[in-house]
Formats: sequence, structure tokens, C-alpha cells
Amino acid sequence: MIKASKKLIAAGLGALLVLGLTAVPNVAKAETKIGVVYMLRAIAECNDGKKARAELKRQDEKSQTEMKQLGNEINKLRAYLFDAQDMMKSEVRVQKQYELQKKIKQFNDMRDDRARELSAAERRLFDPIKRKMAELIKAVGTKGKYEMIIAAEGGVVYHPKSADITDEIISAYDAQYK
Repeated sequence: MIKASKKLIAAGLGALLVLGLTAVPNVAKAETKIGVVYMLRAIAECNDGKKARAELKRQDEKSQTEMKQLGNEINKLRAYLFDAQDMMKSEVRVQKQYELQKKIKQFNDMRDDRARELSAAERRLFDPIKRKMAELIKAVGTKGKYEMIIAAEGGVVYHPKSADITDEIISAYDAQYK
């Protein structure tokens, strides 16, 4: 009986050993390579992104100049109405107030148009970069044998610095899309 128990225990230990040894290679295979990309930084720092930002800035400065000029006109008209309201005839005051309201509406419309135009320009300039960046990340992922590449802005709470491949993505983008 003792011999049978010893044989059973030995067989069980042998089976565990075999299972353990076959599981080790699977554990090694289970290691995953994950990359993290700071997409906003990658898009902003690649050469095309820098050009797009400069173009947006140029467009914004042009519209800011126009808005500043209209804002100055509004401020002058307000100051005139405030300073001279006691000396103006009623009809003139009403006409100047109407003119002021019209300029304020024009200013607000210009501001809203500017926001829409800049938003459209941003999409027009950055969407092609985003598409190219996505294609490039797929290629880098395949070539680098990554299991996955995660956009850090998507809520990554922690990652080791070694997982950050943003600089690699920027360099690869600039090399491919000169």
C-alpha cells in the first residue's frame, strides 16, 4: 500500500513537472510588447505639424487684426456716446446707439465666423497628418512586433518610459513624409 502511494505521488509530481515545464515557454510567449504614443505631441512636433501650426497662427493673426480694428471702432463709439450723450439730440443719440449695436453684432458675427473658419482650417490642415500618422503607427507596430500601441491621451495612467515611442514615431513620420 505504501509502495502504491509512493508511485501515485511520484506520478502526480511527474505530471506537475511536465505541465510546469511545458508552461514555461508559454509564459515567455505571453510577454507582450506595448508602445505608448503621445499623439498630440507627435502631430504637433512632426515637420508637417509645425507647418500646419504656423499656417493656423498666420490665419489667426490676420483675423485678429480685423477684429481689433472693429473693437477699437466700437470703443470709440461707446466713449463718444458716453461723453456727449447730454449734448446730443435724441434722434442723433438713437442713431449712434443703433450704429453701436450694429457694430457689436458685426463684431460678434466676425468672432463666430473666425472660430468656425479656424476650426475648419485646423481640420483641413491636421486631418491628413492624423491619417498619415495612424498609417505610420500601424507600420511601426508591425515592424517593431508590438502587440499594441496605445495613445497616451486615451487615459493611460502609467507606463514605463521605455514604452514611450513618440520620438520614434515623429522621426519615422518626418523621414517618410519629407
